Amino acid sequence: MGAWSWIGLAGLYLTFGARLSAIEPAELRAAFVEARGLTP
Repeated sequence: MGAWSWIGLAGLYLTFGARLSAIEPAELRAAFVEARGLTP
């Protein structure tokens, strides 16, 4: 998958409801938290 940013990549996965078990690097993990509207 390709995206211009970590938040863009996270959004793509969330759009399709992908199940992920290990999210690396830490920047991508933080992008998922931001995209879901959660607090770290």
